[in-house]
Amino acid sequence: MAAAVATALAGVREVVEVLLEAGFGGEKLVLAAEVVHAGAGGVAVQFLDPAPELRSRLESLVESADRAIA
Repeated sequence: MAAAVATALAGVREVVEVLLEAGFGGEKLVLAAEVVHAGAGGVAVQFLDPAPELRSRLESLVESADRAIA
């Protein structure tokens, strides 16, 4: 459904942008995040926006998926 890609390979505690791109409808979101772990094979991030704001922004992706299925 969506792919998440950090815009840069970063060190721990570095602030990065995470791009969420849906394969349908051309929906894209850029979210600010902090790298909390980096290791072989990947990174873990913590999003900087409050959960209610993230939910609100992610709803647009869900609505696009619903329209694509209908």
